Amino acid sequence: MPRPRSTVKQARVQPVTAKSPTDIDRERGKRLRALREEAGMSQTALAERAGITFQQVQKYENGVNRISISRLIQFCEALDVSPSQVLDGLSTARQPKADPLQPLRTERGVRLAKAWDRLDTKKQAAILNLIEETAGR
Repeated sequence: MPRPRSTVKQARVQPVTAKSPTDIDRERGKRLRALREEAGMSQTALAERAGITFQQVQKYENGVNRISISRLIQFCEALDVSPSQVLDGLSTARQPKADPLQPLRTERGVRLAKAWDRLDTKKQAAILNLIEETAGR
């Protein structure tokens, strides 16, 4: 006997692909919207200046579609802002983690490490405490 069909529709899960919007794309869209609103410009006006439909502007601002670099530059020119106002501060999980040893890879850092090595453990502990207190831990 066949099973009765469920009347509840199941949501289709979209696979994440290389072209799927990410959190960064959504954040970029939010920034674009904020800059557009700050300029007192409608989605329609921005769309006309970029040669696209206002629905496409909505999709960019809502992070549904990714904004290409060339399109981003068009928007920035239309809004009279620099691309850095949209891009600066965006982080990505793909960025390498900060290297905590990077400061030691400088000439001064190497000198510090060599001098540190010549200190006894009591002096090292005292200097470390001084540095941490000075730096605010």
